[in-house]
Amino acid sequence: MYKRLVVLLLSVFLLVVAANVYAHLTGAFAEYLASVHDESTTDKLKREIVSIEAEIGELHPRMNVMEKEYKLKQTIAVDKLLFYNEQGLDMWLSMLQQSSNVVDLLSNQWLMERNMNAYLQELEQLHMDYSQLVVTKDTLSGYRELLDTIGRNLALRQPYLDSVKEYTLEEKSNFLDIDWVSEVEDKFVAALEQDKQLVTSKWKEWAVARSGMAVSKDASYELKEEWLNERSTLHYFFRSDHIYTVFEQPGANVILIGQVLKNDQDDAELQFESGFYNGFLMPAVLLEELKGFQLPYEELRALEGAANATYLQQSSGKLLLLSTP
Repeated sequence: MYKRLVVLLLSVFLLVVAANVYAHLTGAFAEYLASVHDESTTDKLKREIVSIEAEIGELHPRMNVMEKEYKLKQTIAVDKLLFYNEQGLDMWLSMLQQSSNVVDLLSNQWLMERNMNAYLQELEQLHMDYSQLVVTKDTLSGYRELLDTIGRNLALRQPYLDSVKEYTLEEKSNFLDIDWVSEVEDKFVAALEQDKQLVTSKWKEWAVARSGMAVSKDASYELKEEWLNERSTLHYFFRSDHIYTVFEQPGANVILIGQVLKNDQDDAELQFESGFYNGFLMPAVLLEELKGFQLPYEELRALEGAANATYLQQSSGKLLLLSTP
């Protein structure tokens, strides 16, 4: 009697567990069917590849021109620096000797100061050109890295389909969902949550007052992707149109595509609009449980010099805190 009761309880337990697992699978499993069956579900990622390649194609020649112009200006600046270093004192002494009166002396001094001020402005412009060149190179490098990441994601689709080609469409979709739940979901959700907590507690360290060369005069602060990537187990690519959140481990590549938008609490939140797991479009039911970081608008506006800031703008490699024109 005791053994029969144990067997009965164990059977009930297994049924309950199976029902819970099945309840999770049915939602995502049903939506994975279209992703597995329809190759066109990868069109969004493929369009992103075309878009990024176009931007690289436009940016690369521009960077080459900027680099040539910078090197030319650098050569001129170095020549002038050597000249002033070697001849400056002699020029000054010569001017003193040739000045017959105070008026001549002041005129010669003014002329030399004007030349020196012009040279200092050239050096400042050279520094700005160099800064812009570095930004352009970093942007180009980021585009190429993102392109490679998308390529790795899409490359995992066909090997999976080949490995399950003997199974029915429903079974292929079911296996895909099981792989997600058992190998990826918990780690990915935990990583997103960790980044949410990081940004919530450390956003003041992330927001840096802008100085020097600015992309926009209206931007008072910037939040660079580099800061977040150095502290996260995920990898973020910030672009003007979207933010890409990437999770990778052996055999798994997840890319979420989203934007920083205002949420119901009037905070800025990274909201995901689509996602791809190993080259398969992720079902909406899975995206619903994946939440990005948040930034408090009101507290951002309380930063020094940001009183008129009204919104965050996505830019290449960073977020910009902007004021409405």
